[in-house]
Amino acid sequence: MGSSSSEDIGATPAGAEVNQPSPAVQVALGLSRNPYVWVFLVFLLALAIRVGWSLHADASPRAAWRYDATIYDYQAQALAAGDGYVDFQGKPTVHWPPGYPLALAPFYRLSGDSLLVSSLFNAVLGSLTVVFLYLLSAGSSAALPA
Repeated sequence: MGSSSSEDIGATPAGAEVNQPSPAVQVALGLSRNPYVWVFLVFLLALAIRVGWSLHADASPRAAWRYDATIYDYQAQALAAGDGYVDFQGKPTVHWPPGYPLALAPFYRLSGDSLLVSSLFNAVLGSLTVVFLYLLSAGSSAALPA
C-alpha cells in the first residue's frame, strides 16, 4: 500500500508562489500568542461592561440611603475636605474600615466630589479584580511568563 515516491503530497510545486499572511495578520497571530495581550483584553472587556453599567444604573449614594455606599461616600467627601475620618455627626469614628474612603478621597479632592469619577474608579478596581482572578485561575506559571 505504501508508495515509494519521495514526492510530498502537500508540497508546493517548484516555482509556485506561496501565499503568506499579510503583515497585519502576522502581527495579530504573534499577539494572540502573548499572554499579556489576553490579560489586557480581559481587563478591557471587564472595564467596558462595568463602565457601561455604571453609566446606566442609578446607584447614587447621595440620592437614597445605600448603606455602606452612602457611608463610604460621605467619609471620602469628609477626608477630601480635610475634616478627617468622621461619622455623620462629624465625630471621629472607627465603625467602618477606612481603606475605600481613603482611596476615593484624592479623586474627590481633584474632581469636586464627582460621582462619575467614583463610578469610574470602581469600574477600574472591579476590572483589576477580574484580571487577578484570571491570573489566579490560569495558574501563576501558566498565566504569565516569569
